[in-house]
Amino acid sequence: KDYAELMESLFDFDAGYAIGAGIDYALTDKLSLGVDYTHIDLGSKTSTGPTVFDNGSLGNNPETYKVKARADVVMARLSYKFGN
Repeated sequence: KDYAELMESLFDFDAGYAIGAGIDYALTDKLSLGVDYTHIDLGSKTSTGPTVFDNGSLGNNPETYKVKARADVVMARLSYKFGN
């Protein structure tokens, strides 16, 4: 890529989505236990560039690369309620 293409790609806007659910369970009046699950999908990108060999040299035939950005996140928490 030349400089103009590189600068344009830095400011591309892409959208994705996140969806999740969670639950809390009160152990006492002040203490609760919770768990959340979130699925995140930021889509995929395709790029074409030179073949890169193990020794770092570049080949003559371009290759196409596709990257998918996805994550599944599980979070557990223990919460304490301060005050009355």
